[in-house]
Amino acid sequence: MELPRDVTLSADQLSPRINPIPELHTLHNESSHQTWTNPVSISLPSGSFFHISTVCHITLPPIEGRIILRILGSLDGSQYTDIGFDFYTMSLFSNLGKCCNASNSIMQTTSIFSQQLDPPNLLNMTVLVDGQMIESFVNGMVVLTTLAHPDPNLGLPPERKNWFINSVDSTVNCQVDYWQMLGLV
Repeated sequence: MELPRDVTLSADQLSPRINPIPELHTLHNESSHQTWTNPVSISLPSGSFFHISTVCHITLPPIEGRIILRILGSLDGSQYTDIGFDFYTMSLFSNLGKCCNASNSIMQTTSIFSQQLDPPNLLNMTVLVDGQMIESFVNGMVVLTTLAHPDPNLGLPPERKNWFINSVDSTVNCQVDYWQMLGLV
């Protein structure tokens, strides 16, 4: 599945903004909603059909560090996919190096300018996972669609492990919201 996207114009009426459609919330299982404030590293619920929204406020521009969603992890922790934002390169990334049976060096990236953390000093990252399809959005400016092929012998979709990791210092404070998607296991 590739999620339908809402394309609008930014406040300057020149730059396009791309976000998940507003109707996405109708697919949330509201009883599964969980929120964490300023986590450094947390274990998220298991599974492979979910929506994670990460909103980070930046008090000082960080020089380096990443906000990472480590998703679709195998039961033994040997396989996973990293989706996140790298403050050193100012880019959304998808690292598939440990996603699957065969090692690989697949790394997708797309950059944004620091002035595009809009409103100033706000990072808004949305990640939607539908089995093995991953849609990632940052500030309406960049989008990555990733396809991972986790080995089913190391865990079926409902058993897949997920984590949030903030490797940036305390200049970045995040709120993480999680929802399981309705009708999906």
